[in-house]
Amino acid sequence: MLKPLGWEPVEAGVRVVLDPRESIELADEDGSIAALLTLLAEGRHDLEGLFHTLSPAFPAVSREDVRDAIEALDELRLLEDSDQTADLTEDERLRHFSNLAFLRTFSTLEASAETMVRRVRDSHVLVLGVGGLGSNVLQNLCGLGVGRLTLVDRDDVEQRNFARQFVYRAQDIGRSKVERAADWVREFDPRIEVQTIRADFAGPADVAEVLASTRPDAVSAGVDDPIGIDEWVNAACVRAGVPYVRGGMTVTEGVIWSVHPGHSACLACPPDSDDSSGRVVNSALHQQGVARINRGAGPVATLLGSLVSFEILRFLTGFTAPRYAGAMAVLDLAGDCGLTINARSRQPDCLVCGSDLQAPEPEAVTAVAAGG
Repeated sequence: MLKPLGWEPVEAGVRVVLDPRESIELADEDGSIAALLTLLAEGRHDLEGLFHTLSPAFPAVSREDVRDAIEALDELRLLEDSDQTADLTEDERLRHFSNLAFLRTFSTLEASAETMVRRVRDSHVLVLGVGGLGSNVLQNLCGLGVGRLTLVDRDDVEQRNFARQFVYRAQDIGRSKVERAADWVREFDPRIEVQTIRADFAGPADVAEVLASTRPDAVSAGVDDPIGIDEWVNAACVRAGVPYVRGGMTVTEGVIWSVHPGHSACLACPPDSDDSSGRVVNSALHQQGVARINRGAGPVATLLGSLVSFEILRFLTGFTAPRYAGAMAVLDLAGDCGLTINARSRQPDCLVCGSDLQAPEPEAVTAVAAGG
């Protein structure tokens, strides 16, 4: 079936527009492509039916020609399988109306928008930290319909959280963040399964233990302390083969990166060129004894949380390739909020993700206390 789009004849061809950002011109000297598009818009023909319907008017068009045309149109993401559009219940269609509309733009005959929604629904995301970044990520993941969430945090709700953490209420002050965040999830969508772990990471083994016990499909990392936490998460996720996405900020820059184990560079791989990394800057401030001030006001936390969530959606659905995998994306918060991507190449001799090496075993440290 042809996706809802605009098309018109042009000289010796057809102009097709699905996304206003671009138009696609298809060669069509004999008019067979325009006729094929008309049939595809009906959404009721299989390959053989298309061929037999076209044959009387276009006897020179073979089955192979029709097959090649279908493959080319599908590669341009102009088609979807009309049979797969009925795989969701009416309730699910209403629940995911906007999600389906967005993903439909990227669907193919192999993966419909419904298929991608089901992938999200069947996924488990581990959210490390439900503070400024993590609570915003959490809300986006729930909107996308992630079927299972595990929330990890050690803190209680405080008055100073309310500038950027919108899952909490005044009556929550003094209560566990993970428990209140989990309650929010259950109230928002009872179909989402949510578990909590109240944890204080003391070393790399703590992170590895959480990953081993939860076995997520993806990780959102938003924990700033203690120093070294990013390296611990990186090593644990690479070892477990689980993609993760990290967001944070310096003074006037937001930073987002992701790691696709076995495919992209990891955090331990040296950068290809000098880049600005919130991890490096924050570590330097801590080492000098300068207290790090959290400047993540509401719009900043919301913006970073949205970018992290969008990258997780890429990992879960495959609607497009992860954008920040093996890269540091620096967001200019003092200017126009433009992104600068600092790419990294995977290093064969990297001690964490190198092709001939496995991530080092974490040192033995205090076990993580799990609850709820």
